[in-house]
Amino acid sequence: MTLLRIRNATKSYNGVPVLKGVDLELEAGRLTGLIGENGAGKSTLIRILTGLTPLDGGEILVDGDPVAHWNAEAARAAGIAVIHQELQLVPELTVAQNMALGRPAPTRGMRRALGMRDDGAAASRATELLAQVGVTGLDARSRVAELSPTQAQLVLIARALRERSRILVMDEPTAALAANERGQLFALVRRLLERGTSVLLVSHHLHEVHELAHDVVALRNGVVSAHLTGDAITIPDMVRAMLNRELDSQFPERTPSPDGEVVLDAVVGHTRLPEQIPLQLRRGEILGVVGLLGAGKTELARALVGLDRSTGTVSVGGGAPFSPSPRAALAAGIVLVPEERKQQAVFGDLGVYENGVLSFVTDRASRAGLRRVLPHLSRIATQIRRVIDDVGVRFASFGQHAASLSGGNQQKLVLSRVLAASPAVLILDEPTRGVDVGSRRDIYEIVVAEARRGLGVIVCSSDEREVHGLAHRILVLQNGRVAHEIADPGAVADERLSILLNPTTATLDKEHVPS
Repeated sequence: MTLLRIRNATKSYNGVPVLKGVDLELEAGRLTGLIGENGAGKSTLIRILTGLTPLDGGEILVDGDPVAHWNAEAARAAGIAVIHQELQLVPELTVAQNMALGRPAPTRGMRRALGMRDDGAAASRATELLAQVGVTGLDARSRVAELSPTQAQLVLIARALRERSRILVMDEPTAALAANERGQLFALVRRLLERGTSVLLVSHHLHEVHELAHDVVALRNGVVSAHLTGDAITIPDMVRAMLNRELDSQFPERTPSPDGEVVLDAVVGHTRLPEQIPLQLRRGEILGVVGLLGAGKTELARALVGLDRSTGTVSVGGGAPFSPSPRAALAAGIVLVPEERKQQAVFGDLGVYENGVLSFVTDRASRAGLRRVLPHLSRIATQIRRVIDDVGVRFASFGQHAASLSGGNQQKLVLSRVLAASPAVLILDEPTRGVDVGSRRDIYEIVVAEARRGLGVIVCSSDEREVHGLAHRILVLQNGRVAHEIADPGAVADERLSILLNPTTATLDKEHVPS
């Protein structure tokens, strides 16, 4: 049964067409995958579906009947709920308090729950809603800040379904989840489908779409380039529909493990790590650091460049050891592309050029003013322009605001900025989160090319496939410690790496653990 149909949807911004006659059907008990490169029109289609953006042309039908005035209220009445990529929960509030947010007319108990006190009725209602989506044993009085990423996602789903929503839109729901956590989320999705909920899954992870979807709609340049169903849903066909070309392999060819000089020798600690972690990296080596969320990947990356309260010593290229700090790390040639590019790396209201030169702006910029210093950096500007071109950032002009770039182009812009500084060590934390399959391959090729030129690279990721496909050597972190080291990833199946990631495998018999 078709619950909702979008027919011949069109939308333009400033005269530029974004959607050009798009059709979409959502059926009860079926999961539809929505795929496409960044900029293909997925976000605009979701905003139209949820009533946040009006159609320029076309129509929306609910249960076969056209809706004359489609807006957010009409979307709620149709039973549409959305879980956005960024978790929309308030960490300081409890589960019950978060579950009460957004209700159109809070009861007295709900109003109490929105304060900093818990209400028994609100907690009971939250527990009941969680049980309906298969979540038991979670105390509704727990603060959201204490939850795991998977638990937070489940709370969002329960909140989204509290009004008995019939259609659930999930935008990159696994972007912050590791392998075992994704499995928990998928199990819940399957239960929702069994009870008749329609799910629209928007994801750059094509293996997830392949695993879950009954139908796939691919967008390319604002049009539906393919509608796949059943056995026709294959990863090669999805890639072809998105890119209009073949993608022979997601990863570039693995190069032999380098055996040259050690470019980085470190023993570092962090306030959220139980002990200091020793680490060595050779010139031209790609070292993968993988672990579940909270295992210590990000803390290790930040400790190496002296962010937060780092401890220990770092030596680059055989030089004298130094205490980690941002200034010392940059001077020694260590650069970091952080996990959260929008919050920590990209200045959205500055242009492409301005974002590119930020690595070269020193204390005098803060004294004289950034915009007064930038025009005088002609040599740096030439270097930045060359690197941006080499990396393949797509943009309209150097003055274009970085916020208007796609996720993949933002990430490549950050990469170009750090590579323009000619570093000795490049640290990447979750380098392809929220990046489409085409841009992801571009980033992998950049990483491998830089390693071939002698750069030492550390890739920290919760995506075991990513680390397995890129790294010469892998460190598996558990609870802030190195639990396993894999010296030859090519000889180990990525499924085996998934097993090692699970903390319950920490006691595996040593003879079964690859070295």
